[in-house]
Amino acid sequence: MRDSLQQQQTPAAAVTITAATAIITVAVAAAAAATAAAAATATAAATAAATAAATATAAATATAAAAATAAATAAAAGRTGNLLRRSSRSGLLLQQQQPLACCSSCFAAAAIY
Repeated sequence: MRDSLQQQQTPAAAVTITAATAIITVAVAAAAAATAAAAATATAAATAAATAAATATAAATATAAAAATAAATAAAAGRTGNLLRRSSRSGLLLQQQQPLACCSSCFAAAAIY
């Protein structure tokens, strides 16, 4: 009788083991899916950070280029002003209300200003 009882419980135990295995398999698959979703989210965040860094770099480069252009323009304007003051040999008032350049010695002194 004991053998017949064990035989009757064996199929039930097999069903229980099969069900437990199925539950474990589903749990493992769910964990793998969650891991893949987390990896995709991390990849998207890294891509967004790289895009933001590239945008900031481009903005900094554009700002530096604008500053260099402004400096070059200012330097060119300064050279042009100096040339105008140096080439003016008349008795007229020099640019930017500087002293009169009535002769070459006055002009040389005025160019210092």
